Amino acid sequence: MRRSDTRNPQFVLRIPKDLKASLVGMTLEVPRGDGFVSIRVSEKTQSIRFSLGTSEPTEAKQRQAVAVAHLERVFSALRSDTLVHLTHKQTLALAGEAYRLLVERHEDNPGPIELWDMAMIVNATALAGQPIGLDWPLRIETKEERQLRALEQRFGAVADQVLGRNGLVVDQKSRAELLFQVGLAYNQATVQLSNNAGGDYSPDPKAERFGPSFKPSEQPSTPSPARASAVPMRRLFEEWWREAKLAGRSVSTKDGYGTALERLITFIGHDDAARVSAEDIVRFKDHMVSTPSPTTGKPLSAKTIKDSYLAGLKSIFGWAVDNLKLTENPAEKVTMKSARKQKVRQPWFTEEEASLILSAALNAKKEPGKPPQRFALSRWVPWLCAYTGARVGEMVQLRKQDVWRDGECWVMTITPEAVTVKSRQMRTVPLHPHLIELGFVEFVQSAPAGFLFMWSGTERASWQYAKRVITDEVRKVVTDPNVQPNHGWRHTFKALGGEVGIEQRTLDAIQGHAPRTEGETYGGVTIKAMSIALGRFPKFSTKEPAVQSN
Repeated sequence: MRRSDTRNPQFVLRIPKDLKASLVGMTLEVPRGDGFVSIRVSEKTQSIRFSLGTSEPTEAKQRQAVAVAHLERVFSALRSDTLVHLTHKQTLALAGEAYRLLVERHEDNPGPIELWDMAMIVNATALAGQPIGLDWPLRIETKEERQLRALEQRFGAVADQVLGRNGLVVDQKSRAELLFQVGLAYNQATVQLSNNAGGDYSPDPKAERFGPSFKPSEQPSTPSPARASAVPMRRLFEEWWREAKLAGRSVSTKDGYGTALERLITFIGHDDAARVSAEDIVRFKDHMVSTPSPTTGKPLSAKTIKDSYLAGLKSIFGWAVDNLKLTENPAEKVTMKSARKQKVRQPWFTEEEASLILSAALNAKKEPGKPPQRFALSRWVPWLCAYTGARVGEMVQLRKQDVWRDGECWVMTITPEAVTVKSRQMRTVPLHPHLIELGFVEFVQSAPAGFLFMWSGTERASWQYAKRVITDEVRKVVTDPNVQPNHGWRHTFKALGGEVGIEQRTLDAIQGHAPRTEGETYGGVTIKAMSIALGRFPKFSTKEPAVQSN
């Protein structure tokens, strides 16, 4: 999820290159809140892009997760060529959805009767197999081919709409039958709307012929005999979070677990926790293992599936059992083996890599029309990470009041009060002399009150966006995927600090690492001790002369 304006969160997902040819001409119906967004894919379309329709960060995150899960299912079907074959009942259910969409869109203000009389003529022409206009084939068509082309021309877009809303990619035979049934449904809808236009709003006596809403062929999980009533998973999640928040769980944990739950709901096709079985969780895990991510084109890592998806589901369902809302935890015994990641290099930056990153930061350019915090983010955050070994999120959230003078020493306070700190503990660390030499203190003093590197929108949304900006900028300079673009500074700081003899306990205090023993929790490391240690920490060099601009 990207943002051109954090008050208007945007969903942006690049179209996978291997699926571009298959997607051209399709209309993707992507869920957004209570509705859908229609995206017509053309030759020029590079990304699926739309507004998430909310400025509330948690809601935006959930909407993004639902949209990604929906598109994953469509992409997976296209990649594996596992096209759905619709039963006759399913085809009519989808045609009924097309009928309802047209009627609901126009029934309040149907316009003149003549409009719908003309629509009936056009519909009948297509159903009779007569293409409209001058779009004639270059070869002689069979009767069936001509009829299919006429139906596609008239009803193809609405067929894509109802298929897209249900995450379906169907075989050719099913599509042909669906187009015909949508045509009949549209003809029925135009008759009803013509009646409405003439002042007759009596119910359509044939509206019930389509049957119930579309249901997948696969049978849903059998409800537990001990609990027949529905237990909405989204409601469970909100109740779990109210308690977890009081217990000190982070918003990042909430976001991760919420994403896992939304993808499970999309995968199994319902929101009832009482109907979720262990078999459903296993199938979901297998789906995650085998389905490429729309953003990377690769399946999720075993660690992500285990530590984020499965852990989140176990926690939420486990809380539900403890609070007598479910009789069993379907995710309790489902696990995922994850092998230790192969190590092909040291996790810290080489001298060359560090120099390239810091040179790029030192020579960052101000962009016209962009807020000053945007420039400051690129200019200062890499240097702050380099000389503190802090997490990038801790530096991104710095405020003007967090940088201050303690006697003769300039320091900064890293506190969860700003946005978040992983350990949930504040710490104060001195500024390295080189940061002062580069003009960081002068920059802070001249900056307006508030966040130094974050701008419009909610705090957490702006914080997440700023982190992504830095990650993308560093990755342009250091492209080796075996080193983390921001976390690499934590390893680098610890390695270089040890090289010049700084005590491990002091390095831990500066970086915010927990004490290794109970004894180390006593006394602590003073600002003076940290300042003396940083005075011994080596000065980073750069590749190019700096642009003199704060």
